[in-house]
Amino acid sequence: MKAISLISLVLMFGLAACSSDSTNISDSPSPIPLLPEEEITEIKGASDKEITADYILNLSNYSFEPNTIITQAGATITVQLTNTQGTHDFVIDELDIQSSTLQTGESKLLTITIPEDGAGKELPFYCSIGNHRQMGMEGTLIISE
Repeated sequence: MKAISLISLVLMFGLAACSSDSTNISDSPSPIPLLPEEEITEIKGASDKEITADYILNLSNYSFEPNTIITQAGATITVQLTNTQGTHDFVIDELDIQSSTLQTGESKLLTITIPEDGAGKELPFYCSIGNHRQMGMEGTLIISE
């Protein structure tokens, strides 16, 4: 009988301790959701150091944000393409650049070498998927001196 009373007392004490805890799980901040490992895109360069993009372009239906890149002749720039909606790519015909096709949530880092003799030129860039360019998905690479 004493064993049953002792077990009852321990259980009641445990329940009382749990119920008296004023921390409510729903009141605590939500943890930041983590992406599945296959969705995380790491941007790496030589010596396994992270590369910082000079420009970040967000791709969505049917626009680039921002839709203008200004850089200097002879520069080498990095452009991070981040697709926020739909299926898109990035093309600059005059520089013979075409990215792979990006799905929603995917990112791609491009390294672009601007020609030394490009000063004063304005080169269009666009999405070549379907009729996206005709729908307004284009921008301008402006090359200064």
